Amino acid sequence: MRDEWTWNRFDRVIRPTQRALLGQLSRFPGAVLVAGCQRSGTTLLGKVLAGAEGFGHFEFAQFPELSAALILSGTIEGELAARAVFQTTYLDDRWREYEGIQVDQRIIWVLRNPESVITSMLYNWPEFAVNATVRRCGWEELSLGQRRRMMWLGAWSVPRIERACAIYREKLAQLSQLQQSMPAERLLAIDYDQLVTDPERSIGRVAVFLGTAPGHFDVSSIRQSSQRKAERLSDSQRSIIEDRCGELYRGRLADADPGHPF
Repeated sequence: MRDEWTWNRFDRVIRPTQRALLGQLSRFPGAVLVAGCQRSGTTLLGKVLAGAEGFGHFEFAQFPELSAALILSGTIEGELAARAVFQTTYLDDRWREYEGIQVDQRIIWVLRNPESVITSMLYNWPEFAVNATVRRCGWEELSLGQRRRMMWLGAWSVPRIERACAIYREKLAQLSQLQQSMPAERLLAIDYDQLVTDPERSIGRVAVFLGTAPGHFDVSSIRQSSQRKAERLSDSQRSIIEDRCGELYRGRLADADPGHPF
């Protein structure tokens, strides 16, 4: 049954087969893939897009993104009489599959400041999710000593903040490489903080990118409250995050939106 699927089961049963995780994407002309680092606000953007007339997404599993993973990998069959919106942060080490999208399909990559993302990874993300993700997306961003400790002693031997920073850095590296390899008309990067503080501007950029009228999407559900996540960080944690991720984030943001006010 569909409701029996969990991320643990997906990672255990589907990923090891090496089937294409976007293998069924060609069945959805004009599909929109909402990508980025986990905990970056892709769920919010996905809901805004899928809620517009003529757009939609699958919601039969525990999370919309898990539904997307099951449909796009061909694990479960599904039809959608609308322009499909899929959350796809789960690709991780299979990110090269993005380069195979069709000419009428689009990727929107959500950037978010590293303090907010990593705070969420520290306090709102299950330990197993951090550990599973860093092994397939972030492993090379760990030092050789950290990798050796994880292999011999387990994930607990490397501070969780270091594992979270490694995941974040790897996702930024993926975006950088996609920006170099893909046509600009197929990939748009937007900043989450800009989205929640000035939704009209951000959604306006998205609408133009998708070939839709700027007023097509309802932004009334977008709230600024989630910007306060990073208040839980200590000064030492902030220093680590800035050292590992700050400059990389600002560089990607400048490339994505040169007019963004830092």
